[in-house]
Amino acid sequence: MTETTKFFKSNNTFYKKFDGLDYAAHTVFSRGGYFFKGQIDLEKFIKSMEQVFHEFPVLLSTFHSENGIWNISYPPKSHHRVNDQLEVENRENEAIETTTLESIIPMKLLDERMKNGFSIDLEGLPMGSFKLTILKDGFVIGYSINHSLFDQSSMYYFFKYLSIIYSTTTTTTTNNGSDKKEKVNLKKPIIINGEDFYDKNQPPLTDLQNFRDYGKEHLGFTYTPFGTSSDSGNSSSSDDKPKIENITIKVNFNLKELENIIKSITDHYLSINDIIHSIIVKILSMNETISDDEDFRLRYTVNMRKRCNLNEEHIGNFGFQQNLLFKVSDIRNKSILELAKMNRKDVSEFTNDNFYKTITWHNKMQYHKELPLNYLGKQVPTITNVSNWTSFDYGKISFDGIKPFTIKAPCIATYNVNIICFDYDFKNHEKFFRTTIYIPSNSFNQINNFSNNSKLFTIEK
Repeated sequence: MTETTKFFKSNNTFYKKFDGLDYAAHTVFSRGGYFFKGQIDLEKFIKSMEQVFHEFPVLLSTFHSENGIWNISYPPKSHHRVNDQLEVENRENEAIETTTLESIIPMKLLDERMKNGFSIDLEGLPMGSFKLTILKDGFVIGYSINHSLFDQSSMYYFFKYLSIIYSTTTTTTTNNGSDKKEKVNLKKPIIINGEDFYDKNQPPLTDLQNFRDYGKEHLGFTYTPFGTSSDSGNSSSSDDKPKIENITIKVNFNLKELENIIKSITDHYLSINDIIHSIIVKILSMNETISDDEDFRLRYTVNMRKRCNLNEEHIGNFGFQQNLLFKVSDIRNKSILELAKMNRKDVSEFTNDNFYKTITWHNKMQYHKELPLNYLGKQVPTITNVSNWTSFDYGKISFDGIKPFTIKAPCIATYNVNIICFDYDFKNHEKFFRTTIYIPSNSFNQINNFSNNSKLFTIEK
């Protein structure tokens, strides 16, 4: 096993003052990895990274505070100590299918404040850090990128842009003997300016209590100091009830069965997402501590680019968490198909207004010096947050014709977050989608029966 690190520079500069779009998720560092079967040219990969960072120095930028407002800039401030941005590890005796997620994240490059994926203090921290792990039968590009400017769509476009540059790093010789680089046929990334989408009619909310009340009444954000939770996550628990152990299960969705449901519908349009959302809420409703008359809140992320006339090259935290309320009794009594139609109705009726109001409100949040983490609400079994990473054309990310067969991210199901990724079953030669769900252990048998009877998914402890 060999290890090296690489430091990159750019002749270009970058500066951005946080707006509401950036502030909403600035305490979070997204971590994960793109997994590939095959070989990569290390020298060509490093040259590609050099070119991307030169053209797009935002990923070399560091955070600093000015009058209590976060900014990000390149070159970094003179008093900031900047680490290398790329780690390369060669583990050619290890198979890619046995590689753990923890081993492909660039932990050695990360400041201690970043290592758990969250940091309230960003002073001097980098926007991005990367790791290339070379294995016996493949390679993995791991990353740690701050969420303030990079949602999943932004990360997808970055890796797509990197792979295009990798594919065009070869040079051709002209008639006069000089070298000429091939042109990259993809638009350069553009940082989104959140102020362009502010709600101009929102009240000033200069009083902190008015600010909190507006967030709760109009946007669904309740002030709850981070870490506050209900008893064991049970909304109706009491001190004399036995504590129930919670466990995390892996849910692997059977895409063929999901597609069969969609094909059977002739009077409605449904997507795979509609079916998956329905399965997730059905699983979570099998918690015996939840009563039929309670509301269940599904928060699902909507990519706002097309809705706001932007394109994939526009980089930012440009997703919105739409809220869909169910009655628990409806989840329990209705079929997957009926629930999917409810989900589709909510998607079709969605408007941009709440998105504009929310990013405007988050901009005011930073002037109040409030943390977004304090508005996530309590961790209760009647709320879940779904982020779907499968809706992009990952076939456009290709290194020497090798495309990712899976993307992996840390499990955060204990925070009521279900990240949906894609994976590949090499034994059966099938692609499938997967997520993780946090459940009471005594609901496992019921969920397992649901899995066996429906054939829509399989589960692993």
